[in-house]
Amino acid sequence: MKIILKNSVFFTREFDKHASAIIDMCFDENDKFALDILTRKSSLFFYKNPLEIAKDINSRAFLATKTVQRYLDQQWYGHLNGYDQNNSWIGSLVS
Repeated sequence: MKIILKNSVFFTREFDKHASAIIDMCFDENDKFALDILTRKSSLFFYKNPLEIAKDINSRAFLATKTVQRYLDQQWYGHLNGYDQNNSWIGSLVS
């Protein structure tokens, strides 16, 4: 049982690392497409989206990606006037 648990943890971490790299590569190429991927549900994953799956498996690296952070910024701030998405939230307070 201990070996199975170790393998499970290893594969979860590997998945986390690769998923994080892939979503940020997508973001670098086309940020709108990458943000759309985050919220797209798939029948292959029981009609869950990548954010829900990452939360379920406690995928900290994936949740810390710049793609997820941009998505959360948009959810939190919406479309505030003068909010530049390339700046951090602190930058919008200073200006």
